[in-house]
Amino acid sequence: MITVLALTASVTSAAADTSVRCTQTDVPVTYALLLTGTVHGQLCLPARTPATVQLLMHGGTYNRNYWDLPYGDGRYSYQRDMAANGIATFAIDGLGSGESTQPLSELVLGTTEADALHQVVAKLRAGAVG
Repeated sequence: MITVLALTASVTSAAADTSVRCTQTDVPVTYALLLTGTVHGQLCLPARTPATVQLLMHGGTYNRNYWDLPYGDGRYSYQRDMAANGIATFAIDGLGSGESTQPLSELVLGTTEADALHQVVAKLRAGAVG
């Protein structure tokens, strides 16, 4: 006698979670004292908007897609997974990368990036993003 047992697993991806809302937005910043530009980012929110938002910054040779890979139907998305678990995230493209302002490379210094990041944090705290 042979017995065959069939098991099915139900896997839901964060991308399929309809309570997750991800929107792309630009945040205006100033850099190099007087120049203006934008920092582009993706804000992912859970069904209930929490009071805290994780600000996600990529490494030197990446962009915001590091946090939400554009393939696999959301299976490889830190942002969508966090939102599905009730945590809001805002992943940004640093100055000079992705869809953010592309200044001359000699203007993209560590202090310039830090200042732009500080401006984004201030706007997140003020509720002025998204």
